[in-house]
Amino acid sequence: MSDEVLRFRNLPYDARNYIKMHTLSSPLMVAEYAFIAYLLYSHYIIIEIGIFYTIANIVTAAGPYIVGRTTRLNISARKTMSLIFLTEGVGYFVFFLASGSYSSLILLAGLIIFKFSSIFYSIFPSYEQIVFPEKIREKSYLFHLIYPEYTQIVAFPAIGFILSYIFPWAISYRILFLGISVASFLMLFFINSRIRKMEGPLFAIDQKRGKVKLPRPFFSIFLSQTAFYAAQAIIPNIIMVYYVLIILKQTFFVVMLLEALNSIVTIFLGSALKVKRVNSRAWVAGGISLFVMQQVMFVSAGLILNIIPVAIGIIFGTAGNVLWLPVSRSALMKAIPEDARGEVLGVVSSTSRGISLFIPVVSAYIISIYVYSPFILSACLFAASLIGYMRITKGPGNDKTIIGHAA
Repeated sequence: MSDEVLRFRNLPYDARNYIKMHTLSSPLMVAEYAFIAYLLYSHYIIIEIGIFYTIANIVTAAGPYIVGRTTRLNISARKTMSLIFLTEGVGYFVFFLASGSYSSLILLAGLIIFKFSSIFYSIFPSYEQIVFPEKIREKSYLFHLIYPEYTQIVAFPAIGFILSYIFPWAISYRILFLGISVASFLMLFFINSRIRKMEGPLFAIDQKRGKVKLPRPFFSIFLSQTAFYAAQAIIPNIIMVYYVLIILKQTFFVVMLLEALNSIVTIFLGSALKVKRVNSRAWVAGGISLFVMQQVMFVSAGLILNIIPVAIGIIFGTAGNVLWLPVSRSALMKAIPEDARGEVLGVVSSTSRGISLFIPVVSAYIISIYVYSPFILSACLFAASLIGYMRITKGPGNDKTIIGHAA
């Protein structure tokens, strides 16, 4: 891979517009955190919020099967992206409408509509394979990851400050949902004017899903991957927002500052990476070890009732991602023969989807019993996955990996 620095203006036209789309829409992600805060400030308890999200997950999981059996869905990338923003915009608008004696049902309906858009997210990696040329794909991905973080650094704290100190009322959150709904609808104009029609990729729902069996020799890989996914999933956004707002008694502004810190560390560490040869097993071990330390920091924050350890934990977790993400998949691929990858990864993917359905209510339940239990369980699962990763990546083929990043 070339060491030449790639500038944003040198990316292909379609790649630039695709990254601009994500950069412009990135601040809208504040609604995911604002919705949780709104529920907490509206006196919903954490287990009720967990039930909300679990119901929405189950309904969303059934969405592809329902759609697949009622219509032959096969649409272009541009239309699929438009459908994502349209669906999310409607969901935000329903959040805005929620009031009165039926507000709980209206909020649940809005959450289901919002999450329904996720069934179309698979169009993004497919489209990226087309618009990011193979020779500069890794460098293009860096722009795609970092540029949206710039807008979040500005937008998230600003919105958090307004909702915490200028208009600190529940109605302010509903007005925010209305504004984000309108912004989502406006993104449709950008998509239809800047995302060009092209041959493929198409979004389609596969109605024929057969059972996939796990080859016995790869059971340890399955356990390691599943443990790692569960370790990440056991602390969803509802748990972190609850922990910061209710347990640590901080404001929504602090929640947004923590997200901005995550963005700053991502930009700094991501931009600092150069094209070089690294020990992939060491990077995987270092990354997962930092995830364990992150959970230790979260527990420490609760013990001393101070937000500083949470901020340190965010830095650890972000650094762990920077170390782990670039090399983990390539190391795993080397551990699985090509003819078995489809079966092994298929089982892992199906299991991960099954876990994600019930994680919100499970996490909410265990944190309501013992406030530190999600973090302790996550740390144990990360440690178990680390042992597994060290076993499955052992061998000469996994000693060195070349990664390429340039700002």
